[in-house]
Amino acid sequence: MPIEIQPRIEDTDLKILAELSNAELEVLYKIIVGKGKLTEALSSNKVVKRYYPDHERYVDLIAKELIAFGSHTFFFKKNYAAIVRDVCDKMEVAHGDLQTIERLEQDLLSKVLERSWESMSDDDRRDLLDSIGEKNTSLSGMTFDVLNRLFQAGGSPSKMLTMSIVGSIGESILGNTFASIVASTGGALLLESATEFAATRAASILTGPIGIGLATIFTLKQLGGPAYRVTVPAVIYIAGLRRLHASKPGANSSMKNSLLKNSLMKNPSTGHSPLNLTRRKRVGELPDIMFAGFGWKVSGNFDVDAVAFLLRADERVDSDAEFVFFNQPIHPSGGVEWIENVPRGFEEVEMMQFDLSRLPSTVRSIKLFLTIDAKNFEPVSDMFIKLVDGTRGQEIFRSRLKGDFTRAKTIELGALDRQGCGWEFEFIGNGSDSELAALCKEFGVNAE
Repeated sequence: MPIEIQPRIEDTDLKILAELSNAELEVLYKIIVGKGKLTEALSSNKVVKRYYPDHERYVDLIAKELIAFGSHTFFFKKNYAAIVRDVCDKMEVAHGDLQTIERLEQDLLSKVLERSWESMSDDDRRDLLDSIGEKNTSLSGMTFDVLNRLFQAGGSPSKMLTMSIVGSIGESILGNTFASIVASTGGALLLESATEFAATRAASILTGPIGIGLATIFTLKQLGGPAYRVTVPAVIYIAGLRRLHASKPGANSSMKNSLLKNSLMKNPSTGHSPLNLTRRKRVGELPDIMFAGFGWKVSGNFDVDAVAFLLRADERVDSDAEFVFFNQPIHPSGGVEWIENVPRGFEEVEMMQFDLSRLPSTVRSIKLFLTIDAKNFEPVSDMFIKLVDGTRGQEIFRSRLKGDFTRAKTIELGALDRQGCGWEFEFIGNGSDSELAALCKEFGVNAE
């Protein structure tokens, strides 16, 4: 029996293609062979002819063909990040050479929404904002900044807007209905039921004006020859899928680490300085998508762990599933996840990812603690916590733990508290002589 060689994608920023389904890859394949039909070599490849339409078997060839179009030659190959920057230039998206691929793609998607917004009537704009939950904006206040703020903040509105871009591209390339595109290109990442979303009024409102905006972009004379007619829709499509896939619970670690790099590294274009706060300080208006990073140094062979309790208004859990830690890393909603593998080069020892929009309304507070398997925290030093906006990549809070923790058995770092329609963080930084088992009992978790 012959040995089957697994496809290998060489460009790191295109490895996401290996995580896509055949249905998702079908759109990308049709972009290449349809819009680049005079010069593409993909459809005539003997491997493709043998296995089509099982795109997963030759996803590496799809990646190489995209690189070839983006390089404008078969002899000098650009990396994918350079191709994304070329597309950003074509779309008049300002960018810096040091921006991550995720940040470039986010700004590119924002530009797509801006172009679509410009093509809408006031009625379309009103319907669009209503469909994603922004119902109180006055006519005079209906600017693109309102829509862009919702997109940049993450959460359900951002996912709906991203899915509308992905779905609109799929619909224009394959000619299918939006329902089938949502179902086949990651729509289940957006809501519990992709078909349920596709049947809503929001879906038709979202894809109508945004689809028109995309059609305008793809027919611009400035796109020039077949290279940009392939790379512009392909790069926008991949940008949307990367954003959707990275936000789903249990996302592949390579995508998760990619998102972490974008979110936890200081953004050189903003020069943003982290905010250092003292005990019992609050940070308000938290973004839906966020990371918490925890760090420490330990003298000796001891394990320190970060844990989270998701509590009702009475400060009790609904079930044992509301306790997130290394042995139960993902909350059922996907709203809180303990990150198993922190990428190399980061100062954090452990991390947690939050998508606060996913949490059920019964969760009113998320309490964060450090625990240790030693007698107390005497062998631990240089402890800190920081919060990072998962969409913008900006550090919004940082504090080192100050004080004497030599007698503490657990440390309460702080709490994310639901306040009206949003969330706030209260930093506490207090040591306690209560062990983890006592905390579990206090909050109603069966730790036996």
